[in-house]
Amino acid sequence: MAEMTHHQRIKEYRTRLDEAKRERQERRVEAGLPAEAPAEDFVDDALATVIFDEHVRPLLPVVTHYIGATIKAGRIIPVDTSYFDDVEPYFAVLRYSDKLSMYSGLVRGVVRSMRQYNAVLDSGEPYDMDDVKHSLHKSARMMKLFHENESSLTDLRNEGLYERVAWLRDSEENVREEIHKVIAHYKEIEPLLEESQKEGELKYENN
Repeated sequence: MAEMTHHQRIKEYRTRLDEAKRERQERRVEAGLPAEAPAEDFVDDALATVIFDEHVRPLLPVVTHYIGATIKAGRIIPVDTSYFDDVEPYFAVLRYSDKLSMYSGLVRGVVRSMRQYNAVLDSGEPYDMDDVKHSLHKSARMMKLFHENESSLTDLRNEGLYERVAWLRDSEENVREEIHKVIAHYKEIEPLLEESQKEGELKYENN
């Protein structure tokens, strides 16, 4: 069988995308939802950048150290995860950012792994350290990749958003005000979302 040309591969890829889109639309309609889902990247780049810089970036050395220490020790290391509790609402907001959702999600994923590993230790059940190492190695590689390309994620020079970033950084109250707007928008579109698209943290009234 002859190898596909570049044009043929592109055509096949587009066909698969169209099929996936059609299947998703059918699934939504069957669930009683509109065929098209609301946009999920409704957190603007300026707000996402400020939240990431102030609340997620400080966690990077913490989770990186945890990954390295756990892999080196060859065992799960218990850790107090209450340190991360206050950051969960910010993780929830960043989930709906276009540029920073995946990077923030990786950090959140490591935090969740910490909690899961703590639960394993508390249960006294055996665990497969090779699986733990594989998962942490994968997270570390992905975080390194995002870190190396971070300038493209947080560069606002071409977006004309410097003034908005400055306004947000001027007061935490400004950030809270914008987050409340995000929560209000989320609550409006939540009935139109599939379960996998929903973010429980944004239901909290105290965000």
